[in-house]
Amino acid sequence: MYIKKITPKFLILSFFLCFSNLGLGQGFKGVGIAGLNLSQLDGDTLFGFDRAGLSIGGKIFYQTNQKYNIALEMLYSQRGSAPSYTTTSNPKSIELHFFEIPVTAMLHDWYIEKDKYYKVSVEGGLSYGYLFKIDAPNYNESHFSQHEVSYLLGASLRFTKKIGLGLRYTSSFGNIYKNPDLLENKLKSYFLTLRTEFYFN
Repeated sequence: MYIKKITPKFLILSFFLCFSNLGLGQGFKGVGIAGLNLSQLDGDTLFGFDRAGLSIGGKIFYQTNQKYNIALEMLYSQRGSAPSYTTTSNPKSIELHFFEIPVTAMLHDWYIEKDKYYKVSVEGGLSYGYLFKIDAPNYNESHFSQHEVSYLLGASLRFTKKIGLGLRYTSSFGNIYKNPDLLENKLKSYFLTLRTEFYFN
């Protein structure tokens, strides 16, 4: 299944346009995100976080002098499953391309007074995912759901005011694939994301 009007290049360009002017509004902060997903699908008989893919986009949040805030993200995300990193062309491999909108509650600590930022953060929240491209030779692509809701947990460390590193775990509430003829053939998505965060202001 592939929607020609929505491509990774189009999404990447949209992210840069949306986030290029962040910081013009007082109190709002913009963050560029570039990361790596390590994912798998529960129910596909494969094991391990062996599907590697991109996670890129941006985030906005309102900065206050309090230790908490709410953040909104827009991400292009590649995930799925694979037998191993070296055999991703196996017929059982599944490659999924998502447009994701996570909303997170963030709690901060270790305030750096000189540069006015918090060094450590933890987060939790929900994410909506829209599946727009599938590469799954061994599956009926019409049985994949285009819409996904997930929960996420994560933590991040800022090395400077401009650069940080984050680790996140995300798991869907429901199944991304449902075959009405095979009750046991249901796939649930979950993945780890290691990402670099670039703070614009």
